Amino acid sequence: MGCSTVPANQQREEPIPNAFGKQKESERQLKVCVVSAGAQRFGGLENYVRELNRCLAKENVEIHLFHPTHDRYEDSFKVGMGGGSVTNHPFFVRRGEQFSALFVMRFCSELKRLVRKEEFDLVHLHVSLAPYANWAAAVSKLQGVPTMCTLHIDMPWDQVLKEKRFVKAIYRKAMSLALLRATDMRTFVSDNVAKGYGKEGVVIGSGIDTGFFDPGKADGKKFKEELMLEGKKIVYYSSRMVPAKGQVDLVLVAEELKKKRDDFVILLCGPSGDRAYYEGLLKRIKESPAKDNLLVFEPTGIGRHSVRDAYAASDVYAFPTQREALGLVALEAMAMEKPVVSYAVGALPMLLANGRGAAVPKDDVNAMAGAIDFYLSNPEKAFDAGRKGREFVLREYSLESLTKRCLTLYKQLLNRDQDDSHEG
Repeated sequence: MGCSTVPANQQREEPIPNAFGKQKESERQLKVCVVSAGAQRFGGLENYVRELNRCLAKENVEIHLFHPTHDRYEDSFKVGMGGGSVTNHPFFVRRGEQFSALFVMRFCSELKRLVRKEEFDLVHLHVSLAPYANWAAAVSKLQGVPTMCTLHIDMPWDQVLKEKRFVKAIYRKAMSLALLRATDMRTFVSDNVAKGYGKEGVVIGSGIDTGFFDPGKADGKKFKEELMLEGKKIVYYSSRMVPAKGQVDLVLVAEELKKKRDDFVILLCGPSGDRAYYEGLLKRIKESPAKDNLLVFEPTGIGRHSVRDAYAASDVYAFPTQREALGLVALEAMAMEKPVVSYAVGALPMLLANGRGAAVPKDDVNAMAGAIDFYLSNPEKAFDAGRKGREFVLREYSLESLTKRCLTLYKQLLNRDQDDSHEG
């Protein structure tokens, strides 16, 4: 669904009710300010927002993406898509500054200016654990703009208590709870996240571009040739290089696998989100007896088409993440018909149920190595898991379905806002 287009013979000066119940004299487009993390970063939340914005724009929605960035030179730009558009509004912030009073004042002032200038119909916040969303919610509320938030990560209290940066973890958890009270509509990317907060809201879910992540459009053979990996079985993992993503565990997995076989390579791809961790990972690999079975891409990662080819070239997708709200990369691998082996965290046990993969106990590298070895040794089982995975993603996690759910929620929020205004 989406906003219908303006008929060619329609007089522009006449108010036209759009599909969301509001009236605009000059256009029928819904105008949404999306506040999120950096648009150009490598990560699940960033990919989620980027793909959803693209699909919403194709449904005649005008998207304005306001986001903090550490890149002082990132430019504003506008891209037309379908009947709508996506306009990028970067806001420069120095590393660590987001916890300062100066940042809060600058951020609120700039967002307030943008909201007043563009006269948005609503503001949509995409939230991990960064506090900027709270300031954005406050600005929206003061400007009288209805606000919807989507939480992408949960940090249960028992996990908060285990964090090394204990005070910062408590602060972020408290800010997330406060945000839920400050917004007009609360949505979550998975049942797991919703249960973690215990708040009334809607599970909006996630979406994968199954048209792009299609095994029939990838060239796995070429990818293997370029890396000179012909004849090798590939275990692939693509993610930011940070402790929570668990790349170090795959070094241990490689050592366990090497006791049984030597026909494999574990391919680790992704940018460095933590330089010290990345350098420690390289050192650990260099000292490992399985160093010849481990290959790491440069921290800048690889392009989107190469990622698709890497999925196609792989035999198994390994996912040793320590915590995950949903797991977009797992869904991408499933869309590419690859069996996924992960730790049993977040929503992953649900995603991999019914023969779509294996979710092993967290931190059990022996169990992960065993599950990977099973799929490498039984290609027919790997094929069956991959087929079931793609069918599941097409049925439950298509971008089209996510876009329709999002548009429906926008409509409900705006109708609710109108009803509240009439009652007032």
